[in-house]
Amino acid sequence: MKKVEIEGKKEKSQEIAVAKQDDTAITTAGMDFSDRFRGLSESDLVTPKAHLYQGLPREKKLYGNFSPGDIIDSLHMTKIEPPEFMPIMVYKEWVRWDETGQGRILYIQSDVSKVPPEDLEYVDGKPPRATEYHNWIVLFVNRDFPSLLRLKKSSLKTSKQLYTSEKLLGRRGPGLYVFSSKEAVSEKGEYLLPVFTFKSRAPEDMIKLGLEFYKSIRPETIRSKESDYIESETASEEVPF
Repeated sequence: MKKVEIEGKKEKSQEIAVAKQDDTAITTAGMDFSDRFRGLSESDLVTPKAHLYQGLPREKKLYGNFSPGDIIDSLHMTKIEPPEFMPIMVYKEWVRWDETGQGRILYIQSDVSKVPPEDLEYVDGKPPRATEYHNWIVLFVNRDFPSLLRLKKSSLKTSKQLYTSEKLLGRRGPGLYVFSSKEAVSEKGEYLLPVFTFKSRAPEDMIKLGLEFYKSIRPETIRSKESDYIESETASEEVPF
């Protein structure tokens, strides 16, 4: 340890850690870096998403070249390995998209009672105009930040299965799940659906970290950003489900 005089402080000296290899390099432990993001706020944060790669042209433009079935970290553009995660929380939202096909959002609503009833109904065989999304905030193994799993339409069954598994675990949970995929076919073509397979109870260190994230997220006020939905829809626009 090396003692240095800190200018402008009443203390005579303060100990800071010094790297042995480089006498000028110091660690950031205990130092205040709260002022290094000047002019930026939480509204500028990008939500890290775990994306099931389908191998579509739009995905390649957004995330790069990966293999179909890979789970991609949308923030760092890397493959998530191992694709094992622990659920932290989930919240539902309903999104009404502009039907002109221009990718505009008319509203995002977390309270279904505030969604116009006509937007929740099937009309002439067409699906509801308000799309239901299940947004899972999860923690992957060997990662120290949470990711978002956004599920809709054909993937809602998978989301409900995950919810049921976690409810059955109760106080024994949360669980650790393997994220894989399965092939599906519709009248519009072939695509991949997510599959979450229970592996075991989550390790204690993951549970502890997940609880810290849960407390910091303020789940009672959480809302998705419009830009996040637009990115997700752009990536999956050609998926036929």
